[in-house]
Amino acid sequence: MNENMKIQKGLPAQAGVSTLIGIIIIVITSAVFFGGVFTYQYFSTEIQPIVQNQPQLIGGDKDSHGCLIAAGYSWCETKQKCLRIWEESCEVVTKEQSCLNSGGTVSTQDCFCSGTQDFYNNCEKGACACNPARGYNKEVKVCDCGQGKCFDGEKCVAFSF
Repeated sequence: MNENMKIQKGLPAQAGVSTLIGIIIIVITSAVFFGGVFTYQYFSTEIQPIVQNQPQLIGGDKDSHGCLIAAGYSWCETKQKCLRIWEESCEVVTKEQSCLNSGGTVSTQDCFCSGTQDFYNNCEKGACACNPARGYNKEVKVCDCGQGKCFDGEKCVAFSF
């Protein structure tokens, strides 16, 4: 019986070690399993950037040509630029039409300057707004703006000395 008692006394010690080893194996297995699940979720989902709700600035919209819409600008194809139609017409206006629109009348004048064109800036001093060249005579259209005014190449303006 002594031998039987020795065997029975060793069983509880071995059972305790076996239980402890079993618990350690379960804890390690669980840690590996849950760690794998969390790692998979972390690397398999796209990380979305955090978007802060910033108020949209009013008036920042531009059209396809870069014209600031809210400020009233629109693209003028004929002038190839952004403009406000109430400030500047999109139509290409001839210098003759500009003269008439600003209160002038169109007439012709003999000019002795080789480089002078129609509707030159007659606010400048000198015949035909340049130095006359000998032997050259050309009839050009001019804008007569009336007393005290001159045509600056774009419109009739008050003449200043």
